[in-house]
Amino acid sequence: DERNRDTNRPPVLPTMPEFLGGKSLQVTSVALPVAVSYPGSKSFIREAEMKRVNEATTAAKQTLATNKTALAAARVATTEAERASVLARLAADEARVGDTNSLARAASKAERQFKLMAVKEALAKTEADVESAKQNSAAAKAEKAKADTKTALTKAETALTAAKKAGTDAEAALTKDSADYTAFSPVYPRESTGRRKALAEWIGSRENPLTARVAVNHIWARHFHEPLVASVFDFGRSGKPPTHPELLDWLAAELMETGWSMKHLHRLIVTSAAYRRASSAEGLKGLRVEEARATPVPPRFNPSTLPPFNRSLTTDPENKWLSRMNPGRMEAEVVRDSILHLAGALDPRMGGQELENKDALTTARRSLYYSFNPESDGRSEFSALFDAPDPNDCYRRTRSVIPQQALALTNSKLVHDHTPAIAKRLGAPASDNAAFITAAFEQILTRPPSPAELAECDAFLKQQSTAVPKDGEARARESLVRALLNQNDFLTVR
Repeated sequence: DERNRDTNRPPVLPTMPEFLGGKSLQVTSVALPVAVSYPGSKSFIREAEMKRVNEATTAAKQTLATNKTALAAARVATTEAERASVLARLAADEARVGDTNSLARAASKAERQFKLMAVKEALAKTEADVESAKQNSAAAKAEKAKADTKTALTKAETALTAAKKAGTDAEAALTKDSADYTAFSPVYPRESTGRRKALAEWIGSRENPLTARVAVNHIWARHFHEPLVASVFDFGRSGKPPTHPELLDWLAAELMETGWSMKHLHRLIVTSAAYRRASSAEGLKGLRVEEARATPVPPRFNPSTLPPFNRSLTTDPENKWLSRMNPGRMEAEVVRDSILHLAGALDPRMGGQELENKDALTTARRSLYYSFNPESDGRSEFSALFDAPDPNDCYRRTRSVIPQQALALTNSKLVHDHTPAIAKRLGAPASDNAAFITAAFEQILTRPPSPAELAECDAFLKQQSTAVPKDGEARARESLVRALLNQNDFLTVR
């Protein structure tokens, strides 16, 4: 505790506990890139700042064009000064060689000029408030109204005095010579102690295979919907034993030997026969045990000992031997992004500012860019229904099936806003219900409809088209799209 340090003893040097090897960490300082020491140098922050001041300047000029008042003119002067200040600060930030001091001085002066214009704008507004208060006071007749207007006038005159003083101070500050200006973000040291790097190198070293085993377990769980070690948060003696210990060790060794390349591990898993197996009993017929040999395996991990796949549902109900694929449910982010993708509205841009949850249903950015935090408003209502990530538990998502999920996929604003676009994008002629139904099943459920489903959906479209007097056919197709979005096959990853 910094408030109660024992100054009679030297600080503890960074090292590993003896039971973990006891090897001292090699700590060396690390030079940090500019984007780390100064986040304000990131392009999206600078672009957002320029967009803000440009929009403010345009809006102020439009107001002045229709309302030629002193206050509107002061607003234009303020926005133009702020834009000049932002441009000067950006130029000073971007300078890396040459006379950077002159650019910093120019940025400092431009910022002080903007502050002076802002004070003058506030002064103009205060003067207008005083004039309005005087007029109201003169027009007041009732005693209570007179008292209220007198109070308002006194308050406005006090604000006017303060605004005049602020203007005098701003004009005095403009005459000073300084190179200080406001950065676009906090500025951190350009050099790190290196302690975290040393710890990270030890965590990711071959002397510590636990890291690779944990990483492999998480990657496997994302692909197969079930981990090799059920207790993903505990690999110790109190945790669950792995279902396939040899496979876990072999994949961990493969990860380390390929330079910790997770792309290699992903490719290894998704091209394996085990990953490409069907998740239904029909897809298991005719498969041979030898097809499980997707990749080199350790000697003790012998696929020939697996039970026959045609008896997997009875002999291996928990699918321990991976004779079939485990079905899983879409994550909350994938549900929202899939709806936007089907409508052709998903914004594929990468990177950018973290977004607020209140905008999750009104913007088309990918869901991973929205903030998640433990507070009550830390996740959007839509994603919270579909087991959104828990900021306090990063190990494994919960899986729930609740009635509110069906209601959200039927009645939410997100679904209602995008079902018309989904229906139009399917591109089937208005007179061909069969083509529309087939396209809807293939695009939304990624499978063709069965003959019974085709007949049922066709009858539904005909009934709905006649029940709605205006645009009945379009409304019926949108209703079918919403019904398919509520199908279990839409939410299930197979």
